[in-house]
This record gives sequence, structure tokens and C-alpha cells, in this order.
Amino acid sequence: MATAIRRADAHWHGAFTTGTGEVTLESGACEPLGISWPERVRDPNGQTSPEELLAAAQAACFAMAFTAVLGREPHYPERLDVNVAIPPDPAEHGGCKVRRSHITVRAVVGKITIDATMTNP
Repeated sequence: MATAIRRADAHWHGAFTTGTGEVTLESGACEPLGISWPERVRDPNGQTSPEELLAAAQAACFAMAFTAVLGREPHYPERLDVNVAIPPDPAEHGGCKVRRSHITVRAVVGKITIDATMTNP
């Protein structure tokens, strides 16, 4: 399988706590996404955060991987919902550090309903 390299860029202006920036995806799959410190740790006000972007990546990856595992049986999900929550934990010298994620999976696979929750330390 060929390896596809995916890229994103972050552009920042100003001080850490008062500055703003944006994240752009090389694919162009979405418009530039606003980022700022206050919106990272409080109400997002329509902006994103590193934690939200990591949660989106983990949810998408988990959904694809779980579907691949189910397909080996072969069972294919009629519906698969993956929710990932990543809290911004305080870092030792200020800022935030990602230390854990909480994954909730709900799936209907044939006559089986899966409802599971796990936390990655």
C-alpha cells in the first residue's frame, strides 16, 4: 500500500494568551479553522483546538479500523458512531498536554448492538 502524506499548516499572530491563528488543511477539505488560547480552554465560539483536531483524527481512524476488523468475519456495520473526547490537561510548564482520550462506540452490526466506552491513558 502506498503511503499518503497528509499536511496541515498553522499560522499564528500575537502573544500566547491574546493572539489568534488559523489551521489550514492541505487537502482543502474545509475552510481555514480559527484557533486561539481563550477558545481552546473555554467556549470554542466557532473555533477549533488541537484537542478537537486530534479527537476528529482518532474518531475517524478508530471507525475505519473497527470496520476493517469487523469485515474479517465478515460483518459490516449498518451503523457505527465513534465519539472521542480529549481534555486539555495542564502541562508542567504552562499550556496544555494531551494525556488521554475517552472513546465511546455505538454500532449496529447485523443483529448485534455494540455500546462500549474506553479511556486511553
